[in-house]
Amino acid sequence: EIESNHNRHRWTVEECRTIKAEYQQKLKKLRNSRSEAA
Repeated sequence: EIESNHNRHRWTVEECRTIKAEYQQKLKKLRNSRSEAA
């Protein structure tokens, strides 16, 4: 039971790529909003 539970939380390469892409998009939005405010 513990083993299967651990595997369920392990991220796949696809998930890591998706998270990275989303993170980079958020950074771009933050930079854009900051430059507009300034």
